[in-house]
Amino acid sequence: MRKSLLFSLIFFMLLLQVSFAQVEILPEKTSCVVETGQVVKLNVTVENKQTFDDTFTISLFPSSFFGTSILPERTAISIPRLSSKSFLILVSSSLEAKEVTTFVKLSLTSLITKKIYSKDILIKVVRAIPVHIQSITLSKYILKPSESFNVKVEVRNLEESISEKYWVVFMLLKDSKLIHKEVKDLENIPPLSSSYVTFSYKFGKYQSAGDYKVRILLKDSKDRVIDEKIETVKLKEVKIEPSQYIRKEVKYGILKATVIITIKNEGNVETGPFYLTESLPAFAKNFFFPTIEPDFEKAVNGRIVYGWLIKNINPGESVQITYTIFLVHFWLALLFIVFIVYFSIRITFAPTILKIPKHFGPITKEKEIKITLSVKNKGRREMRNVRVVDKVPPIARVLKKFDTLPPTKIKASKEGTVLEWRFRKLKPKEERILTYYIRPVVDVIGELKLPAAILEAGKKGKKKIIKSGTVSIKSE
Repeated sequence: MRKSLLFSLIFFMLLLQVSFAQVEILPEKTSCVVETGQVVKLNVTVENKQTFDDTFTISLFPSSFFGTSILPERTAISIPRLSSKSFLILVSSSLEAKEVTTFVKLSLTSLITKKIYSKDILIKVVRAIPVHIQSITLSKYILKPSESFNVKVEVRNLEESISEKYWVVFMLLKDSKLIHKEVKDLENIPPLSSSYVTFSYKFGKYQSAGDYKVRILLKDSKDRVIDEKIETVKLKEVKIEPSQYIRKEVKYGILKATVIITIKNEGNVETGPFYLTESLPAFAKNFFFPTIEPDFEKAVNGRIVYGWLIKNINPGESVQITYTIFLVHFWLALLFIVFIVYFSIRITFAPTILKIPKHFGPITKEKEIKITLSVKNKGRREMRNVRVVDKVPPIARVLKKFDTLPPTKIKASKEGTVLEWRFRKLKPKEERILTYYIRPVVDVIGELKLPAAILEAGKKGKKKIIKSGTVSIKSE
């Protein structure tokens, strides 16, 4: 009887051990290394070998130590009978976490049997960055043009020994474009202490509005970036209406007044298009001379209003509109008379060259065309070193037939034939008639166009050049 009871007890204990083995915890690895400032994910598979579905609560002990936390992604997991499921354990370590090695107990408690299944996992925390940027603080985050702000950078040494030398880099960027860069060195930081570096930047009066990125880098002696932090600072938009920044200056002379209007964009955004207007008495219309023609003018209550369209002015840039008002009526008339007389004299006494063709009927390759060049010195002074040049295009060839003085030089090329006459002098009122003949190389329908002839006289640097008109010969 006693033997039978003992046998039954042993069999029952074996059944219990088999029952304990019915749930297995299988982490992907039993040890985990995590660097400070990082998060490591550890996958854990649970096999439910029981003949019934079960739900298990998940717990970890300790769940945190010295700046490192260990948390399951879920607090419970339901596993069907004779199957398995997985979940993640998140091991996260702060930058200031201590280097330590310890066991963490992962426990699963069955909601049905109330049994607890455990597994030890070794967690090792190692230092990744001995020195890091603890924080950056801006004195202002929203600024106006011409305002400045400070950036205070705290760099902390997490080691129990003096740090090596580091460099702190301040960068200001807008739309990924570098606006400003400054570097300061940071000497050895005491153990478990912080050192501070301060940067300052002042926005320009006309600097573009918008968001700017404040980027702080921490570099080691090998010029490697070991830490980085970014903040955003905003530069306000300042838009000034054109009427607020127009300066008008009037310069008076004996016979005229000059008005200079300066429009400068004193804001930090573009103005966009607008009109600048000026109002003058109606009688001033005939004496109004702008350097830039206005885009419109209109009569309003006995006055003339002129308007210029200013398409856009960038921040800090300016535009000037200038016009002159003549104060004496006869001065305009006198200037006009002098202008007419001067050009009349120039036209009357200027040397001339006329190019006259002679042709009737259709233009064919069998017919000759006579070209006459009339060169005349209409001035009162003798003309020296006279040179007459004419060109015949490739569509026609020059005949060796000249009624008057033959050319000094004839030069043929692919671009045509050049004829040149030279005279030592041409007396006042003296006229020379030069003729030559051409013949088209093909029949011409429509017009035959000949270029202008050129008259040159005088020495180099004081040479006069006169051109005749071009010639069009119609085929009739």
